[in-house]
Amino acid sequence: SPEELTLQHPHIKRQMSFLRGYILRVAGNADWSPESKLWEYMDHVAIMHTGSPGFKHGQHRPELRVEYEHTALLLGYLEDMIVDAVMGMAEVEFETRVAVFRAWNKVLWVQNDLFARHYVKGVEEVREGKEKVGAAGVWDGMVRDVVIGTLGGVLMVGLFTLLR
Repeated sequence: SPEELTLQHPHIKRQMSFLRGYILRVAGNADWSPESKLWEYMDHVAIMHTGSPGFKHGQHRPELRVEYEHTALLLGYLEDMIVDAVMGMAEVEFETRVAVFRAWNKVLWVQNDLFARHYVKGVEEVREGKEKVGAAGVWDGMVRDVVIGTLGGVLMVGLFTLLR
């Protein structure tokens, strides 16, 4: 029951562990090119929350279905944590803190777009009964130079503050 879900509940601890792994994977990424495996990883994160089968690690687990609005709430919560952590680092130059925050903001928006890609169907897709699937084209439609220019290496500055 929801009343039993505290921060010490095994389910919550497991989910927090997954979230920590996600943050480490994103923040530790060194390749922000269109060919980077990170984009596929982030796309798989979105797919796995839709309840769609197809990942080896989930074959013997119950279906994971997290509604789109809850994924958006989590991303908003993450952004709030990041703003608080990064802007609270008085020892880091203000311009660097702003760059770190802006980089994380872009990552979270990209992740939100990937969630939307798998949850939200367009009018034509609904009419035709088609769904958006697969990682092909994850980079398409993203503003490459803005993402690459801001993200490269900047995310690591705030990582240790978030994880302590």
